[in-house]
Amino acid sequence: MNKFIDIKKLNNYFLGLLYKNKKVYYGVHEDKIVLSDSYSLFIIDREDLYINLSKCNFILNIYERFIPDDSNYLYTHITDTVLLYKEGNFRLLENENCKEIYLNDKYISFLKFKQCKSLADNKPILFYDIDGNIISLILPMKKF
Repeated sequence: MNKFIDIKKLNNYFLGLLYKNKKVYYGVHEDKIVLSDSYSLFIIDREDLYINLSKCNFILNIYERFIPDDSNYLYTHITDTVLLYKEGNFRLLENENCKEIYLNDKYISFLKFKQCKSLADNKPILFYDIDGNIISLILPMKKF
């Protein structure tokens, strides 16, 4: 059981997408399952998966294709600032180079441990477990 991701909440989210006939993508990385809705990507243990993968679209080498090299990424602070919009709540993140990075707060709510790195407001935000392994990738939102 993954103690860094709220497995029940995450599975319910993806089940809801499938119920609404929305696209869900998946792949395999080592002994883990990678789930995506095309805005976020979560890496979970196989035994934590509740959804039927036959209803999802398979992407070969999903991890290798979408997880970027994080060597230039900076540790990023998740602030308490939330912008409220009709489309959802957006959380403000900051790092040394970029003072305004916004993420959809629903994706952050799936994570129990929130250590992250970012590069810029147009690059994916990477979330890590306590051992430094990537557990999620979330695309930032543009503020208009």
